[in-house]
Amino acid sequence: MLADFRDDRASVLLHGVGAGGHPDAFRAPVVGVGDALDVAESLELIDGPHDGGLGQLGSFSEVGDPRALGRDVRGDREQGGACIDMSACHQLTREELTKRERWIAQQVAEVTMPRVGDWYENENVKTKEIARVLVTPEDTGGRLLEVELWVAPGARVPAEHVHDRLVERFTVLEGELSVLVGGRASTAVCDDSVLVPAGEPHDWWNASDEVARVKVDVEATPGSGPMAGRFAAMIEAGFGLANTGRTNDQGLPTPLWLASLAHEYGDVIRFVKPPRAIQRAIFGPLAVLARHTGRDVTAAWLHGPGCPAQITAPAERELAATRA
Repeated sequence: MLADFRDDRASVLLHGVGAGGHPDAFRAPVVGVGDALDVAESLELIDGPHDGGLGQLGSFSEVGDPRALGRDVRGDREQGGACIDMSACHQLTREELTKRERWIAQQVAEVTMPRVGDWYENENVKTKEIARVLVTPEDTGGRLLEVELWVAPGARVPAEHVHDRLVERFTVLEGELSVLVGGRASTAVCDDSVLVPAGEPHDWWNASDEVARVKVDVEATPGSGPMAGRFAAMIEAGFGLANTGRTNDQGLPTPLWLASLAHEYGDVIRFVKPPRAIQRAIFGPLAVLARHTGRDVTAAWLHGPGCPAQITAPAERELAATRA
């Protein structure tokens, strides 16, 4: 079956959508890094090599234009641009899915989980926030993460997104938090609670002039495995990238780091735009390139005690200003 995605800027053909066109049954084609970059540029997600403007995700100036590599990343054949065969990535049998679940559990176990009382900070000017861990995935079999979050005035998450296997609940303790859930915007004030069901597109931000203090509960859906642990690892990596200058002024990681994050933690988070099939076609090949250029969100330096995301307990006055 052929899926034809069109908007005002691009027409992208993706072959092999699964039966009924269901996105979960998507079979990605063989996609080259050059093709992925062409799609990303046409959707204005990144800057083109001759484009002086800023794309939504920034530019590839950190490594140059990957199409100039002129070799296959896997090294099994020479050709223009890197390429990865993704044709079997989503053709998983029940046995293979079980193996995938075991692999996820093993990976979560290998990453040092946050401890109760640990503090984390995102220093990006757009997404500035501080978090204190209240309940850890390690103590709940990977099922639940609970944090207390201080959100700076004007701060927001980088983009509307979805957690397919996680339920989120935001409870405002002080100040106010603006939320968008399923296309409906509202403002939660002290003692208000907002539930975000699994699979529901959502976004949140602090539109007020005061720091918002919010309790956030992230719980895995039944049968989904230790997804709260995966979520914690994703947040740890994302905060670490922000704190080491690897995010843009909108809070998103630079392109290859974003590809690594989106591909590795695609079971935890996905962006609403561009469409899911387009993201798979773009991020899969670029994630291979990212790994081969040393950009790996699972790297040990991004996780565990002493990682860039962790901070010592801040003083009360620092929390009041979210370290402004």
